[in-house]
Amino acid sequence: MSRRKFSARNLNLEERRENARKAPLTERRSHRSGGSDGSSMAFLVEVLVLMLLLAGSLAVLVQIFSAAQITARKSEQLEMAVSLASEQAEAFAANPESVEAEATEGDLKASTQVTPQITSAGALYDAHISVSDQTGAVVYELDTSRYVSGGVA
Repeated sequence: MSRRKFSARNLNLEERRENARKAPLTERRSHRSGGSDGSSMAFLVEVLVLMLLLAGSLAVLVQIFSAAQITARKSEQLEMAVSLASEQAEAFAANPESVEAEATEGDLKASTQVTPQITSAGALYDAHISVSDQTGAVVYELDTSRYVSGGVA
């Protein structure tokens, strides 16, 4: 009796193999994966939507990083401009009559305009220091004054 069952099982196995060979290729794939064509299509749509979300997120991150890089460059340029203007202001404070009219550092140019107001008691020197970049756009401006008693610096 066990032999009959065994041979019946073999027959069923052989029939299943034969049916699988005769079935179209797409039917075999969906049967093996355990899902229907609808579920595999839903999976592909889900993957596509996730890929679009990832691409959108990456595009936003690239814009944020490029804006941060531009801001960092502007900050560095402003820091250099403040340093150049401070150097010019210190030179003016030391001797308002002998300060250079123009000074350069890298691609920045500082222009210093000194205006004296001489009286009998002394002199008040006003200086306007303007730092511009290579295109001529003003990056930083500084106004300072120095009083010298007796009218001589």
